[in-house]
Amino acid sequence: MDISKKDIPETLYNDAVVDYLAERYHTSPRRVIDRFIQQREDTDNATTAPFHLETNEMELLRSLTKYYRQNSDKIHPNEPQI
Repeated sequence: MDISKKDIPETLYNDAVVDYLAERYHTSPRRVIDRFIQQREDTDNATTAPFHLETNEMELLRSLTKYYRQNSDKIHPNEPQI
């Protein structure tokens, strides 16, 4: 399944897991999500990117994306999600 920025709920950028990954890779939450999208689309470029998300991190981001998309009407965009 292809995914683009328009498919990413805005609330995902404020999620604690995304913040943790951003700190881990010394980057911003937006770049973590950008990398998530790139890695899903192009595995050949994975070695030349500034960082590489691990398989379990990709699965977490897939699950969070699905959760936020399914529950977008129940989640306030400015509340940190835990």
